[in-house]
Amino acid sequence: MKRCFKCKIKKPLSKFYWHHEMKDKRLGKCKLCTRKDVKRRYYKKRKQILEYEKDRTQKLRRKLQLREYKRKSNLKFPGKQKARMKVNRYLRSGKLIKEACETCGDKEVEAHHTDYRKHLDIIWLCKKHHLQQHINYKENNPFK
Repeated sequence: MKRCFKCKIKKPLSKFYWHHEMKDKRLGKCKLCTRKDVKRRYYKKRKQILEYEKDRTQKLRRKLQLREYKRKSNLKFPGKQKARMKVNRYLRSGKLIKEACETCGDKEVEAHHTDYRKHLDIIWLCKKHHLQQHINYKENNPFK
């Protein structure tokens, strides 16, 4: 257990990001507070960050890193790209119609695959709940 210096709540170590320079190898603020800080900083310095990212993506080293990341991602989730393409193709042709978010009923939705091998076995979720699904997955499967 560790106390977050931001929110002052005592939480299990799994709720803190790993950091090699800290005594207990965990950051001093919890993941939730860290995410809030990152989000706040992004909106405060949005123009500078977007300009930096635009310049960074043009560099050869970054292009090679991105290519390698995509290659590893395709190995880790072999059917992901095919599943996305199939859903998009079915949406364009009208064979698949978007439904409301299964959690809140919002009409602005994204397709969420629970298994990429089942291309059309999807859950319709709004952006907020789709992101929450992935956060929950990462927290429950930290080494995947």
